[in-house]
Amino acid sequence: RIRILWVLQRDLLFKDNLYFRHSKVIVMGFIRLLVLVLFGIFSMVSCSTDEVTAALESLDAVILNHQEWRDRFDAKEDSLKCMFSRAESDSEKWEMAAGLYALNYHYDYDETLAYLDSMRRYAVTPEHVFYTRLNNLNLRMTRALDMDALEDYHLLDVSPQNEDMYRQWLSVGVNIYYQLYKHDVSGGDGAAQKEELQDLRLKYLDVDSTSFHAKKIRAQYERENGNVYKALEIFHILYEEETE
Repeated sequence: RIRILWVLQRDLLFKDNLYFRHSKVIVMGFIRLLVLVLFGIFSMVSCSTDEVTAALESLDAVILNHQEWRDRFDAKEDSLKCMFSRAESDSEKWEMAAGLYALNYHYDYDETLAYLDSMRRYAVTPEHVFYTRLNNLNLRMTRALDMDALEDYHLLDVSPQNEDMYRQWLSVGVNIYYQLYKHDVSGGDGAAQKEELQDLRLKYLDVDSTSFHAKKIRAQYERENGNVYKALEIFHILYEEETE
């Protein structure tokens, strides 16, 4: 269950499951919107008017269905809260808190902090403690640009032999270094951050090259290397897979 929770968080919950953002629908909506915008722009440059029109119509449909996604998100959140209140063990409460943390991660900072506190309170196993710490570092860096989180991230003792924990550690590292690169905290040209970010992406792809998340990282890697068309091709394939 721990592995499932983290794989789903990592993949932005594109797969049906018991846990969080089961707002799969909401997340898919935003990703679809983003992809459609990207391909709409691309189409305007190199494709026919009919293709541009079709892309814009799809985009309209995404926007019109926003309330449906919100309703499904609320229903999933209510379901997880109910399971959390009924959980009989600390381990079960941790699992539900982890689900609620991930569900709210991109939407409600205060709620996310509250569920992170619950994860700390109900952590039972070493794995619970590790994933809670990793979630905390990710939140500190991506939401508050807390530079101390970077040092704490590298202090985490993660062995490549523990494949799942190592993969999640790399995934959070990608998120952290992306924030450094995005905000260019060094005040320079961001070259050092970009180099570290690309290195972490390649390390991640060494341990996972087939999952949705891995393909997304590959697309991001290609984009940062200037291979925009290759990145768009990968994003398009991912979009098609998720809408089948």
